Amino acid sequence: MGPHVLHALDPLTHRFLIHSLTNDEHASSELEDTNEQSLTPSPRASPSVESAPSLQDIRRREEARHRRAMRQSLLARRRIYQRHLYAKHVASNRYTKYKPYPGPTGFRRNAAYARLLATFLQRELQVWPHLDVPFLSYYIPAMLSYVDITSDAMLERLTEWVGDADDARHLAHEMELFVRSGLGSLGLDQYDRNPWLQYDNVAST
Repeated sequence: MGPHVLHALDPLTHRFLIHSLTNDEHASSELEDTNEQSLTPSPRASPSVESAPSLQDIRRREEARHRRAMRQSLLARRRIYQRHLYAKHVASNRYTKYKPYPGPTGFRRNAAYARLLATFLQRELQVWPHLDVPFLSYYIPAMLSYVDITSDAMLERLTEWVGDADDARHLAHEMELFVRSGLGSLGLDQYDRNPWLQYDNVAST
């Protein structure tokens, strides 16, 4: 029987049925809402995509890294002279791959000696801020085509430039060892990491 008939027979039953139907409709509505929510896919956060660095960014980072490395290596070279740390002698043999110093004749025969030593001096001479580095890094290798690196004439000129006889002898020693290493073509960083390049504090002996 429909609810209108029950209403005619028993108003209390009518009220109960109306109340029950109302509750059923509310529950049905809640169930439908729940089903719709479960069927609706939840929005997913789209993964963040970082754009690849540009060639200009890569070049800028590489230049900054190179400048930091140069500053650090220059500080290390400056400490070597300030503390009078002489590089240890390295024998010339097939194990070390060091060669005898070529002398003026070798500099004249092989222009690579002067070119690679100039690269070494462009950093080394910055230890003395008052020097004209571009000029001397060209002029000193040119002189070595005519005078020996440990000759009195060479040491006098170096003393005149750097301002100290001990620093002049120290610089001549470091230049000679660099030329003998044969590592100049690989870059200064390779020379600095050379396992044969070791220092003693001669000032304390």
